[in-house]
Amino acid sequence: MFAGLNTSCVVRSSKPIQAPLITQTATLEELTAKLQRLGEVQTMKATVELRLSAENEARTRVQEFHDAPGYILARRPAEIRTIAQVPVVRTTAFQMASNGETFQVYLPSKKRFFVGDATEEQPSEKRIENIRPNHILDALLIEPPRADEFAVLENMIEGLTPYQVVSMIRVDDGKKPKLVRKFWFSRETLELSHMQILDKLGNTATLALYEQWTEQGSLPFPTIVTVNRPADGYSLRIQFLQPGLNETVPEDSFVLETPEGVTVERIGETEAEPANARAESRKQ
Repeated sequence: MFAGLNTSCVVRSSKPIQAPLITQTATLEELTAKLQRLGEVQTMKATVELRLSAENEARTRVQEFHDAPGYILARRPAEIRTIAQVPVVRTTAFQMASNGETFQVYLPSKKRFFVGDATEEQPSEKRIENIRPNHILDALLIEPPRADEFAVLENMIEGLTPYQVVSMIRVDDGKKPKLVRKFWFSRETLELSHMQILDKLGNTATLALYEQWTEQGSLPFPTIVTVNRPADGYSLRIQFLQPGLNETVPEDSFVLETPEGVTVERIGETEAEPANARAESRKQ
């Protein structure tokens, strides 16, 4: 009956069967409890390695500071100081500070020192002026759910990776709800994988990625945090060598002294003046 079939020509092919992904599930209450625990980190006195990638003003190429050793000092609710050094020679590559109301950025190689309103959300066409210390603070000292927010939970698949996503919705003074943050928890580990902070138009202002979670003093903390600012054209990868959680931070840590003779540039204003001239004008 099968005389016409040449068995020598039968080809059998097989593909390796991928083991099914083992997923976990948590309740909304369990995931928000994880966020509340992250809120127990009140201060940080960290030794880090930094990798800054920023578009140039023409948006034609990306400039990078590779694996710069540095330090991050931070304190809730809104204070941060970041210091990056040039590898090997250990001179300052850049410094940033914010007290929650104003921010300062110092770039010694460019002899630029600029200050501005920490709450300003309008990006500058000059890409380097978009690097703000408070963007980093938001990613590191994660704000737990607030009293004026409520949370919703959904299951999502991004690529082939399953997540449980906690979305924080805030009701403003006009009683209008708006989506402000989204926390993506891996269903493989139930650890926080990434966080989105949304702007007023619902676009992703900050995308923070978290890797290699560990603990210090019973507090969970990621070994690597990458802060992406899509509209601002930069990202900062932070690898923690020593996080220094809840250590005492000196009171004078969060204000940069203006270097003598360096021009102070005020973001959003057209005029700039040398630091020593500005100091003299204040005395008059």
